[in-house]
Amino acid sequence: MKNYVKTLVMLLFVVLTANNLTAKEFVSFNGGSLSQPEITVVSSDNNHTLIDCEIPGMLKDNIFANEENWDKLYFNTATAVGYSGEPLVPGV
Repeated sequence: MKNYVKTLVMLLFVVLTANNLTAKEFVSFNGGSLSQPEITVVSSDNNHTLIDCEIPGMLKDNIFANEENWDKLYFNTATAVGYSGEPLVPGV
């Protein structure tokens, strides 16, 4: 029985780890490689702020949900802003 539990725990660990280790595909916007977004403040005063933002690409992962395959998109070093069920807006 001990070996059965050990094997089950190890199998569960391998399955969960393998899911996180799947490589996400990098989709380049400008032909470059995976790198940090570049954000430059062009001008700023009390009435407005103008920024220049260059996002080199995104990461794409294929997930299976609701009996369909979906592409889930990620931006490098970005976090999702919002609540469950609402559209996810990336924050850089």
